[in-house]
Amino acid sequence: MTKDEALDIIEDDTYEFQNLSYELKCDKEILLLCNPDIWLWDEEPLNEYKAIIKKYYSKDVSFIREGLLKSGCDSSFLIFADDSLSDNEELMLDAIRVDVPVGNPILWGSVALKNNLEFLLKAIEINPELREVIDEDDQISTNIKNLL
Repeated sequence: MTKDEALDIIEDDTYEFQNLSYELKCDKEILLLCNPDIWLWDEEPLNEYKAIIKKYYSKDVSFIREGLLKSGCDSSFLIFADDSLSDNEELMLDAIRVDVPVGNPILWGSVALKNNLEFLLKAIEINPELREVIDEDDQISTNIKNLL
């Protein structure tokens, strides 16, 4: 099966992911096409999807960003991101943008990022409801909270 054939099949039914060759399953475009339908899959194909992303793409900022923006509804795609990306301000702001009004991606951010006043001000500008989340987050210093 060619990649184009696989894309056509996945476009019609993302659950067909499980029937693709491993090589096609590892293709970025195919993986992203499956999102956000993956959350409706059975455990076995979902686990395989997660394992592939973890192995090949969890540190790829552009891949994670595309997945976030493609989902268009929440920041759940962040679970695929490597912890090393939790310091990436632009990625976190993108996650907050797609998660409005929930705003919980800030909880995934690194301690350093959560204590960056400039970042927090940008995040609150995107979603004012984040003030509550920030007030309840023990990892954010009281001094920073007082400046907000």
